[in-house]
Amino acid sequence: DFSRAMETFSPASTFKIFNALIALDSGVIKTKKEIFYHYRGEKVFLSSWAQDMNLSSAIKYSNVLAFKEVA
Repeated sequence: DFSRAMETFSPASTFKIFNALIALDSGVIKTKKEIFYHYRGEKVFLSSWAQDMNLSSAIKYSNVLAFKEVA
């Protein structure tokens, strides 16, 4: 849809990919299987975020809190 392609949108979740690559490159996260986000029982926006996560699951569930912790 050309009209939609011409609209302005927030980049939102696209930054998660860059943050993930930077975290891996800088050694903040060693592997995609390393648990780096630990759910602490706080109220979350999506129920899928209510669990510990590695990089693969954080990307899969688009967990804002996990990527906020990495940043």
